[in-house]
Amino acid sequence: MLRCEMHGIEVGEALRDRCPDLRILLMTGFPTADLEAEADRFGIDGLLEKPFALEDLASPIKAALAPSL
Repeated sequence: MLRCEMHGIEVGEALRDRCPDLRILLMTGFPTADLEAEADRFGIDGLLEKPFALEDLASPIKAALAPSL
């Protein structure tokens, strides 16, 4: 949980407003179908479930950086 009043998706949305081409991956310890749907709705590029191993980062990063079709 963030230590402020904002949710991670709101932070991503604010960053995307400032930098439209920014790629955003969120990390969560509380994955839910609602969170995934909300992330999709706001154009979040990926969602990583914590805890994860370092080698688990490569695939989501590559997917986020891949050109969108």
